[in-house]
Amino acid sequence: MILSISSQAIAFLASALAGFGLGFFYDFFRILRRVMRHKTAATTIQDALFWIAAVLVIFYFLLHLNQGQIRGYLFLGALLGIIVYLHTLSRLFVKFAVAVLNIVKKGLLKGARCVRMKGNNAYQKMRGRCKRAEEAHPD
Repeated sequence: MILSISSQAIAFLASALAGFGLGFFYDFFRILRRVMRHKTAATTIQDALFWIAAVLVIFYFLLHLNQGQIRGYLFLGALLGIIVYLHTLSRLFVKFAVAVLNIVKKGLLKGARCVRMKGNNAYQKMRGRCKRAEEAHPD
């Protein structure tokens, strides 16, 4: 089946948009790695999840936009979309998201420390009362 030039251009732009979206999706994994340290196995699993999602997105676009026909310009469009995203918005998005998540993480850790210290003080007070009570009333 022969597609018109305008249909091919729309399919190319849609695949570029899909590539842009895949770059954005990959940044979530990059942000996660910067905020929380992972072992190699977790990184491997994340990369596998990304590539499974990428294959499904590309397959969806091939199936619905181009009637399942594999065309090189669609892969080129997706690659171009990823490259444009990585060289434009990616750096800003990752820096902003990491900064926000680090602030949230610090707040949560500070809150947990505060709760732990308050809980520890209550435990110490209770333990002291029990000791005094035992000393005052030995069995």
